[in-house]
Order: sequence, then structure tokens, then C-alpha cells
Amino acid sequence: MKWDPVLKKYKRLLQRHVGRLLENDRIKIAPSFAADFPEYSGDDWFWGANKKPVHEYRISSRLS
Repeated sequence: MKWDPVLKKYKRLLQRHVGRLLENDRIKIAPSFAADFPEYSGDDWFWGANKKPVHEYRISSRLS
């Protein structure tokens, strides 16, 4: 985090592009993100309420 004297608030220094958000809230993981974070590749991920990727089984278990 870095202080922005004009806006008088902290701003992030780095943002990561996770991937494309599809119509059903599923995330299509970008190849560059999957290369840096292999634990996210190969599974279905959804955009969670806390703005972080959530694994599919966590959402389906809440709905049951």
C-alpha cells in the first residue's frame, strides 16, 4: 500500500488479473495467473462475496 497525497488515502501497488468473469459467476482463470498460482488451475472457481476466488464445492455446500 502506498499513500496518495492527492486523494488522501492508501492505494494498492499491485493488482492481479485473475481471469474472465462469466455470466454464471464462474471465473475462467487466465493462463498467466494459472502459471503463477498453479493451485487455481484445473478447477471451477467462482467470485466470492469477499472479492476472492471461491472453489465450487464451497458454494454448493452452502446451498444444500
